[in-house]
Amino acid sequence: MLADGVLSVIIVLSRAVVVSRPGSWSARRLCNALAIDMIIAWRIHYLTTLGQETPDVPCTVYFSDSEWKALTTFANKVKAL
Repeated sequence: MLADGVLSVIIVLSRAVVVSRPGSWSARRLCNALAIDMIIAWRIHYLTTLGQETPDVPCTVYFSDSEWKALTTFANKVKAL
């Protein structure tokens, strides 16, 4: 079970979190960027798992008002809610 979760996070990290990495970045800056990318990938994986396990739970359980409104605006490509 743990291996499936780790594999899922790696897949999300490699596919969903795509950020340009200039060749001139220092090793420290690359490590910091990778750490942020890993946190984002983990959250995407976690929320995907929760959505599959409890599909009837409203998004307000997992997101604040500003978070779900921003996501809805982005997903629907509208100017404002």
